[in-house]
Amino acid sequence: QGGDTYIFGRGYGHDVIVDNDVSLSIFAPPPIDKLKFIHDVRWTDIEFLDSPDPLHPSATLHGISLASSRRPREEARRLAATINLDEAGLIIIHGFALGHHVPALAPRMGDHTVALIHEPDAALLRAAFERIDHTAWLASGRVRILLDAPDTGAITAALRGWEAPLSIGVAFLIHPPSHARLAERIPPFEAALSRAIA
Repeated sequence: QGGDTYIFGRGYGHDVIVDNDVSLSIFAPPPIDKLKFIHDVRWTDIEFLDSPDPLHPSATLHGISLASSRRPREEARRLAATINLDEAGLIIIHGFALGHHVPALAPRMGDHTVALIHEPDAALLRAAFERIDHTAWLASGRVRILLDAPDTGAITAALRGWEAPLSIGVAFLIHPPSHARLAERIPPFEAALSRAIA
């Protein structure tokens, strides 16, 4: 009874969901079904690399770089500088990876600007947080992380209290090393975001 949760993980193959359950929708609002993605990243998939700057290390995931191997901090600053904060109150950041781009952006954000990070790989987040100090921007309260699969309700909850910044405008920042990893997830996420802020 109620909404169903469909769980998918690495090695599950390809599935098509056909849900024609109308039994509850006759007498009540239709139940909300959810997709839950698991086992996307394992600890053994992440390899941290030596860096000239120990506070800004680099790493690889499945052999793919998560940040510049030599100058991750400078790379992060260049990426953060692409956002025009005069035209955006809400910044959607696709991909956290090691997160160097977030502290590069956070100090430029005024009281009218907030950011929502879309990063579905919890294991990757844990690895980054254990190795890199992100406490400063986490304590600001102006940046939130969304782990859930594309779900309008989860996005609405994540944006609660941010109505004023939303009225200014929305900007999107795609972390380049995360683009291939999240390519299939970005369109449904942005579709759910559009419904949430409509």
